[in-house]
Amino acid sequence: MGTQISMAVQSAASGLAGKPGPSVPEAGAGSDGAAAFRLQLQFHQQARIDGQQKLAVPETGRDSLATVMADRAAGLAGDVNRHQQYVSRLLERATASADSMQMMKAMMALNDYQLRVQTISKVVSKASSSVDSLTKLQ
Repeated sequence: MGTQISMAVQSAASGLAGKPGPSVPEAGAGSDGAAAFRLQLQFHQQARIDGQQKLAVPETGRDSLATVMADRAAGLAGDVNRHQQYVSRLLERATASADSMQMMKAMMALNDYQLRVQTISKVVSKASSSVDSLTKLQ
């Protein structure tokens, strides 16, 4: 009778979930309650182990968030370095020539460089705080 009750409970639970429930092995008709309990316990332990294996964190691949962020940060660092060298060359030429147009062009490039560095700094700061918040939620 206990097996019939457990089967009824499982079928009701699977009906509520909208999917078929796992089939529980039944104990033989001549076995006692302890053997049936052991069989049920082994089944549920195996189901729990299988469920935990499905929840295991997959290995990080080529397109993981950390890889994408690191690649983008390296690319931005290279871009900022090239921009800084360009601004330095413009400033050197402007001071050597003492031309007001060259000086204006160099100052605009310097302003653009400063704005770009500040924007990147702000975005990286916000991204790192967002990642920290997400990892705290897990």
